[in-house]
Parts: sequence; C-alpha cells; structure tokens
Amino acid sequence: MYEAEKLKFRLEGLKSMVMNMSDEGPEWGENKQILIEAHDKSSFGLDINGLRESVYDMNLYYSKGPDYGNADIYVNTIKAGTINGYSPYILPSGKVSLPELKTLTGSVEIRFVVTGKDPLSKEYFIGLDGISMEPKRVFIPDWFILGPYQNPRKIGSVRRGLDSVYLPEKIIDLQKDYLGATGKPIRWRHVQTPENGCLSLTDKISPNELVVAYAFTQIYSPGNFKTTLFIGSDDGCKVFLNGTELYRYQGERIAEPDQAEIELSLKPGWNKLLLKIENNYGAFAFYARLLDTGNKLIISANQNTQSESNQ
Repeated sequence: MYEAEKLKFRLEGLKSMVMNMSDEGPEWGENKQILIEAHDKSSFGLDINGLRESVYDMNLYYSKGPDYGNADIYVNTIKAGTINGYSPYILPSGKVSLPELKTLTGSVEIRFVVTGKDPLSKEYFIGLDGISMEPKRVFIPDWFILGPYQNPRKIGSVRRGLDSVYLPEKIIDLQKDYLGATGKPIRWRHVQTPENGCLSLTDKISPNELVVAYAFTQIYSPGNFKTTLFIGSDDGCKVFLNGTELYRYQGERIAEPDQAEIELSLKPGWNKLLLKIENNYGAFAFYARLLDTGNKLIISANQNTQSESNQ
C-alpha cells in the first residue's frame, strides 16, 4: 500500500497539500490524504518504481467532496478508469481498479487528466488516499508432507520441536517409513496446493497440536540463479535449501501470504526445498511461493529423490 501523501507527484505547475482527515472519520490511510488543487483540463502524473513482480492487481483510492472534480486515469498510457469526485460531504468512497497490470519494466506510470466537474461542485480538486499494488501470487503447486513429529515443551522453557533434528532433515526418501510422534510408521504424502495458496495441515496431520511436520518440493534451475521465497506459517517455521538452514521463525501467528522473504541461491539442476512447520494449538497451515518473473524455474515435488541424503 502506497500512501498518497508520501508519493512524489509530477504536479506540472499545480499546487498540493497534505490534509489531516481525522475529523472526517477513520477510513483514510494513516488519517491523511493529498489534495491536488487541479483546474479544468489540467493534468498531473506519478511513477511507482521498484516493483519486483510481473503482474499486479492495482487499486487507486480517492476521496469525494463538495469541491472535487472529475478526472480520467491512465496507467501505462491505457485508460484505467474515471474519478467522479463530487459529493455534498467528504467521503472516502472512491476506488478505481485495474486487474492483471503487467509491470515488466519494474515501474508503473499513472497520469490524471481532469475532464470537468459536477455542476454542483465548487472546484476541480482531486483528493487521493492511496494506491495498493497486490501481486498476482502463484504458489508452489505441490508438496510431499510428513508428520507429525513431537514438539515437546518444558515448564518455563521454549518449545523444542522446531530445533529438534528429526530424520527428514538428514535423509529424504519418499518411499521410506519414518517413525513419527505416535511411535507408528509415517510416510510422505503427496498433496496439491489449493488455488488460494493456503495449504492446511490441520486435516492432513494427526494429531495436529503441539507437533511439527515437514513439507518437501523441488526446484529446477537452468543455472546458478537467485530468487526469493515468500512464506507464511502457522505457527513457527524453518526453511532448508539443499540441506542448509536459511530461515527460522519461532513464534505464534496466523498464516498469511508473504510473512517472510528468504533469498535462495539455486544451483543448476534440481534443488531440494524443505519446510519444517510447527503448530501449537488451533490452525496448522502455510503459504509458499517463489519470485520468478522470467518463468525460468520448474517446481515439482515428484522428481526422483528416493534414498537421497539431504546434505
């Protein structure tokens, strides 16, 4: 979310001011907006740079009021929508949406062209609250999962399950029986990630409280390649790439997309990605996706890894 008052607009001779909207209600981001003192046929612009993803859903939030005007909005020279700014009262009720916005150059150019105003409006002002850029997330499609393993705790001490080294951290054998928390054999189970990206373990691992479980997949890279892994977990989590621990989070949280970013240095060929997910009580789930703007990588859990060391 980009707060409008923090962005650098190309005003082209127009004046602007940051307004405190606290007296108008709590709906404005950080209780502020930027007011562009536009006039008929005027225009102004904005560039959003540093975008890492290739496709976003963009939403632009604007205000309405008794002295606000109308404007067409162009994104990368394509008309995305229209602001109709008049209201007898100041309201944070306007939104222009542009789904599937491609940003192959890492930036977006937004241009506002004032087209007039409602006859009842006193001026042509444009009030802007913010711009959200939500990436089109493509989640890792499939995994092998294994669990449960014990997550023991002692009175007055932290949980030890996340840092207890179980056999999957040493050897990954998709055909092997492992000994789980219940003392009975457990095996890797192949699962598909739902479209929303939330892979629930609550209905797949039993028992599912005060336990840890593993999720395993593979990434094929045509050469040495750096990428970013975005994960979210409920609760704690560790990330291993080719047997090396890269990330550790020991806390309690509800899983959401992109709670953490981990840089991965992939080697040529198949790379082994292993997650260790801890649960305390309640929901047990995770999200995971890779940043791959050039579609260079292949992700598949089904590659042959029988009897491979994870080191």
